Amino acid sequence: MAQDVPALSISIPAQSLNQALLELGQQADIQIYYLPETVSGLQAAPVSGRMTPQQAMQSLLKGTGVQASWKGRTVSLSRPGRDDTTQLAPITVTAKTGLATEGSGSYVAMGPTTSASGLELSLRETPQSMTVITHQKIEDKNYRALDESLRDASGIVAVQGNGDSRWEYLARGHSISNIQYDGITTSTQSYSRDILADDDLAMYDRVEIVRGATGLLEGSGNPSASVNLIRKRPTSTPQYSARVTASSWENARGVVDLSNSLNESGSVRGRAVIVAGGGKLYRDYNRQKEQLFYGVVDVDLTAATTLSLGLSRQRQHNDGYSWGGFPTRADGSFYDLTPHDFLGSDWEYLDRRQTTLYADLEHRFDSGWVMKALTRAAWAESDYVASYPWYSGGALRKFTQSVDMRDKHYAFNVNANGPLTLFGRDHDFSIGINANKENERVDGSSAANVPLDPQNWNPTAQAKPTFGLNPYYVDENKEELGLYASARFDIADPLKLILGGRVSWFKSQSHYYKTDYSADAEFVPYVGLVYDLNETYSVYASHTGIFKPQSYYDINGSLLDPVKGTNQELGLKGEFLDKRLNASIALFQLEQLNLPTQVAGVTYCNPAVLYCYEAAEKVRTRGLELEVAGALTDRWNVSAGYTYARSHYASGTKKGELYNERSSPENMVKLFSTYKLGGALEGLTLGGGVRWQSKVFYKGSNFRIEQPSYAIVDLLARYDINRNTSVQLNIDNLSNKQYYSKIGSSISTGNYLGKPRQVLLTVSHRF
Repeated sequence: MAQDVPALSISIPAQSLNQALLELGQQADIQIYYLPETVSGLQAAPVSGRMTPQQAMQSLLKGTGVQASWKGRTVSLSRPGRDDTTQLAPITVTAKTGLATEGSGSYVAMGPTTSASGLELSLRETPQSMTVITHQKIEDKNYRALDESLRDASGIVAVQGNGDSRWEYLARGHSISNIQYDGITTSTQSYSRDILADDDLAMYDRVEIVRGATGLLEGSGNPSASVNLIRKRPTSTPQYSARVTASSWENARGVVDLSNSLNESGSVRGRAVIVAGGGKLYRDYNRQKEQLFYGVVDVDLTAATTLSLGLSRQRQHNDGYSWGGFPTRADGSFYDLTPHDFLGSDWEYLDRRQTTLYADLEHRFDSGWVMKALTRAAWAESDYVASYPWYSGGALRKFTQSVDMRDKHYAFNVNANGPLTLFGRDHDFSIGINANKENERVDGSSAANVPLDPQNWNPTAQAKPTFGLNPYYVDENKEELGLYASARFDIADPLKLILGGRVSWFKSQSHYYKTDYSADAEFVPYVGLVYDLNETYSVYASHTGIFKPQSYYDINGSLLDPVKGTNQELGLKGEFLDKRLNASIALFQLEQLNLPTQVAGVTYCNPAVLYCYEAAEKVRTRGLELEVAGALTDRWNVSAGYTYARSHYASGTKKGELYNERSSPENMVKLFSTYKLGGALEGLTLGGGVRWQSKVFYKGSNFRIEQPSYAIVDLLARYDINRNTSVQLNIDNLSNKQYYSKIGSSISTGNYLGKPRQVLLTVSHRF
């Protein structure tokens, strides 16, 4: 090997060579590149003991005819007499530093994740429901941004919240409070999603979702889910690709992805992703431009220490921006509108710019412990001129705003995890500290409102007005610091106990509302128990606490008290077909106090927000989740999930009434599957899926807004022209179903029609 990699403890049971290589990569922190057919049908003998990665590899490959070629911490595999080296369309196996799903061709993540507890656990070992949206799923569905992937994710609801680009995500009946980037938390509350650029998936390897309360690592938040986007990292071998997509909506997008070693030994590696796109969207007067640059360099300072530095820069411009959606009639029934209709003006727009810096340092100790220090700094700014409909004096009128916004976010996460032997058994520990600081500034004003007739509106009729009415300036600061620790105790061979806790300090300050809030040493517990019934099935139970300071204000302009509560979960998980297929079933219950409930009958609270809130008494959510993800055969991938979640008031004057029934359907089904044909049709992949949800509704004092249950069907066809080039066709919303993806809580605004049918043609090439 080019580097002096120390010996470490390796334990790999007898199994298929493919699975054994995956486990070796995870345990030894190396990258392994090979074609699937190189190891197809081969078995590996067990390997156990203290040895170097090279020695472990030699033991695994003994008698298989497979040869290894090392370059630094990267190894390429080939079999003599086979054309394995002409194109290493790689299965990439990286432990600790990567665990990349790119190139795996699978809908299941084979390696461990730290997203739930900070401990490196497989999905089966984690005592919570988990979903991983792999790189293969991202490519198959042609996802552009995070909202598209979460729309298809089991148990997740993705809806528009005041604006085309202001997405709100929910799970288990409650909004998702934060988005994580490589484990670093960023809030999605308040104005954040108006300012920050869309999360373009071209720069990410996968999306990890942990459902339920995740305050151990995230800090304050709802017991809904955590969403963790894992960035692409450099590879030691050349990996160059280009991808061009054209849409039936008359827009196009190109992605170039370049990765390689930057020196002979492979100790310095670099990667760059460049995206450019633009054109018309489905709504009249709506056009979009997007640009992304992402660059990252990994440097092995020593055989055990890696430094990673990264930069991303995004710009997104949207003409014909819709901020308020559609109104309804006075009784809550919908106007005769289509997804192509626009109730704004042709001069309305949204422009967003964001720059993000990343710096990570990792050191791997001979003892098996790993220490990581991760930092992220983001500067975002946006400006828009946009309108929303509103009933005033019984008549519908168009209100227009001009707004400039700025967001600065700084965060770090330092942790260490590894094994420790106590009382003759091996246990796992994790300890860390993380913090984030955010400042948001919003400067806006309004123009004179004008009458609005939804059935006869002309977006070119109104000249651009003069702004300056009702000026407002918002300046908000939020800071959070947390100390966390977790441990997995090996009580007995089949029984593992996971204990954890977090102590958090939180502070917020709003110059606009003249309110300050702080919380000191708030403790959030985490308890999990996993029992292995056999080599395939495990049962688990978990309990976590809930603490979340709020960004909602009451009618007097005061912040609501923090949300507090508990989350319990009981489930069964299974691994099948050499761990290529995962299945799970979970029962859960959440109980919370002080959840925000919108106050009815208030037209304005202040110029900056449309709604005021009051704290609810106890809200209880109970539900069931079923999920299957992975490969049924070498040619057949599947991801399928069913979710039932019902939230209701468990005490107080509203006892028995539903909570958040307008955003969170009680029942959801998500299904997508692909199959690679053989024989004369070798190279052709066909796929399809459906998203179904039950009705959502909102009942006011004298109106009811309801979207009945609906199903959306998507199709895929891809043909591999050769090993390097493919052509892919996606059809989203095959039947061109018209439905409201989001309904509002008033007759004035907040109702959004879902996207109509779209046909996407993509050509991909690997160099």
